[in-house]
Amino acid sequence: MVHKAPQALQAALGLVEEYLNPIGLNLHPKKTEIVSVRDGVDFLGYTLRQFARSPQQKKSRNGFITLVFPSMESQKRHHAELARIIGYHNAKSQEELIKALNPIIRGWAQSYADTNSSRAFSRLDNLLFKRLKRWAKRRHGNKSWAWIRDKYFNGGKPWAFKPAGPDVPVLALHRETKIRPRVKVPKGHSPYDRSGWRRKPHILALRYAEQNRDISDAWESLREEDTAYSSEEPCEVKVSRTVLKTSDSREAGAEFNDRKQ
Repeated sequence: MVHKAPQALQAALGLVEEYLNPIGLNLHPKKTEIVSVRDGVDFLGYTLRQFARSPQQKKSRNGFITLVFPSMESQKRHHAELARIIGYHNAKSQEELIKALNPIIRGWAQSYADTNSSRAFSRLDNLLFKRLKRWAKRRHGNKSWAWIRDKYFNGGKPWAFKPAGPDVPVLALHRETKIRPRVKVPKGHSPYDRSGWRRKPHILALRYAEQNRDISDAWESLREEDTAYSSEEPCEVKVSRTVLKTSDSREAGAEFNDRKQ
């Protein structure tokens, strides 16, 4: 339930309890709470949160924009699954690893393609690149990074995880998934009618362009709070050398909480 007055939500909570008590049911105290949507609400793998608009946008619109994106817990579970698959394929070929990862990456990305998930996609691709880099380095501990890069990251696009040779699979990336704007059902219509309200691409494009401007401002405010965001770009030359450890799913959660990433 969503309401601007906490008192109304508290009253509604009491009505729900009165309805459930006669049939032997009750609300779980740890799973039922009243929170502000400006702090973010996690529900079924999604995070719903409001962000303040810029001063220029407040002149013509209300003061907040609501975004929906993959929750951090959902991202952790997905990254742990990718880490488990990579660890299982430590002694297997690159093609087998790519064929095992691609369905998981594409399926998860498609399930969040209608949300504001571009930032989450970029974060997961960055973490996946680091794991694949360690996976390749472990197989050739006495080789230079330039040699490993030419052997495992030699696709047509920059830093594509792909073996050498024609007709070989290429690793799919989360950010390659096209984000679809969610179309709100107009008043007086149904998702199942055939009145053609979905077929207005020019209006939809204009609305989506306006929404993207709002989203960019919201992400700027989220960037300062997101301690899990990693700004490291693939770099060929590094002064320090990384100590390689065994890759498993237990390490996946720590990568999201490391402030240095």
